[in-house]
Amino acid sequence: MRFFNVSAPDAASRVETPALDALNARRGQLQELVYETQKAQRALYAQYGDLILKQQPDKSLEERDIEQRRLARIRRLAGDDSCQLPSDKTRYEQMPGSAGQYWSLIEQEKDLAAAIEILDRKISDEKERASAAVCAQMHDHHRDLVRAMARAMADLHVELLAYWRFAEAMNRKGLNWGALRAAYPHFCGSPEKLPGAEIRRWFAALVADGHITKDEVPEALR
Repeated sequence: MRFFNVSAPDAASRVETPALDALNARRGQLQELVYETQKAQRALYAQYGDLILKQQPDKSLEERDIEQRRLARIRRLAGDDSCQLPSDKTRYEQMPGSAGQYWSLIEQEKDLAAAIEILDRKISDEKERASAAVCAQMHDHHRDLVRAMARAMADLHVELLAYWRFAEAMNRKGLNWGALRAAYPHFCGSPEKLPGAEIRRWFAALVADGHITKDEVPEALR
């Protein structure tokens, strides 16, 4: 027989944020692509470093056209499926051999970083929207959880006082009761101080935050 009941339903499983989940998943995919791109860059540079540095990108293409094509790639990477990918090659892809591959990877990493910035802004906006929706959805459930904890904590305080009184009685008699393996719950307040002080502060915070009323706090904890 298990002492603790761990079969309580998981309320978090009822929280659905599909749009936010999709954005986070896409960001994770792009971050993986960044790592792969950087790894490929290092491998090329380790093998063809001197050759790569001697073959700089061709700047003959119109810069405006280059930027328009780049913005199209970034928007597509960030999840804009309506954006048409440019059909022509970038100036880096027009370069032959390892140098072309290397500079193309450099540009790809920049595109990915820019796309991630766009996604981060979308994620931030969606987080605000989803947070408001979930808080409204889970308001009553959260209140019930807090009030259930308050009831359990009030019962716990009664047991804490009983334990502290037992310990004080043993200590007053000067008994060595270490063999019993003392089990002070120090996270609830030190037994050398006012018993239940931390619990009192917790209940005061519940009242201040409007979870319970002052009259609902057990008299011993006011």
